[in-house]
Amino acid sequence: MPHNYTHINAIVRIAELYHKAIEDLRRDPAGAIVHLQLTSVDSPAAFLEMLSHYEVFVTYLLSKREGDRLDQSFEGQLNRELTEAGYSEVYSRSITSATTFAEVARILDQLEQPDPDFARRLRSLTATSTISHGVDVERLNCLCFFGMPRQTAEYIQTSSRVGRDHPGLVFVCFNPARERDQSHYHLFIKYHEYLDRLVEPVPVNRWSKFAIRRTIPGLFMALLLNEYNLRLGGGGKKSLYFSKQVRQLLESRRLRPDEMIACLDEAYCTTRRESGQEFAEVIQEKVSEYFDMLRNPQKKFTSENLTEQPMQSLRDVDEQIDIIPDKDSRLLMSQASRG
Repeated sequence: MPHNYTHINAIVRIAELYHKAIEDLRRDPAGAIVHLQLTSVDSPAAFLEMLSHYEVFVTYLLSKREGDRLDQSFEGQLNRELTEAGYSEVYSRSITSATTFAEVARILDQLEQPDPDFARRLRSLTATSTISHGVDVERLNCLCFFGMPRQTAEYIQTSSRVGRDHPGLVFVCFNPARERDQSHYHLFIKYHEYLDRLVEPVPVNRWSKFAIRRTIPGLFMALLLNEYNLRLGGGGKKSLYFSKQVRQLLESRRLRPDEMIACLDEAYCTTRRESGQEFAEVIQEKVSEYFDMLRNPQKKFTSENLTEQPMQSLRDVDEQIDIIPDKDSRLLMSQASRG
């Protein structure tokens, strides 16, 4: 927790001390082996090889805006402090949502295959949650949080980016202006004792209260298009893919909501947990709602008449946004399709 320092200056100071320590060790590898009483390495070359896995200082950002300010501080303040003290400048890169895939690939290549010249190596990386998934680089073993992440799952996922193959070092530099950060600072040890239990539930957790509302459209359609289509529907125009055929079955009472509710109750195991009663109420509500829609369908295909569409991937747990190409993009896609 910074005292008499701004949050960003504290991060810069931590980075400065870290880079100085790494370069000091590089200058006298034989003396470092003796001083640190190392037994796993027995030569300066082996020591430098081990040390190369700790040269990159990763700063995890909670927002891109903070990253822009920090990158400027690293470029100016950090490198000025290092050069004035006789150390080499630090080459830094950034990975955020604005970084292109090609640029990310180049950065990862620079990390995995460091430049032979130490002064030209990539030794500082600022990144947002973009690196939380899928980045697995052996040379990333030091990470500093620029404030406490908002969710425990994010904290666990991000800290696991370092220390994949070698022991990792993680700093948490709390923001003194945030009450939540102050609480985490004072209860840091206790928080880590219960870390796994504090992971926030998400909509895809089986017994999360949100899970059923995201999954029931898919299970409803699965029953309709598999179980009921085999018994009551058929192929071609008689398939229950078409809302007209479903409406006819509802009018003849061959397709009944109480039977559908019983099947879904069994699928969700509503009688096996206390939360099952809440699930059972949602099932009755949604089946009744869907049947009303299918009695008066407005669209050709059955699923299109439901208020909520079946999930097509796990990304559908979040609210989706439409991506619409602009004029230039449409022109480019048209030209590409024509070859």
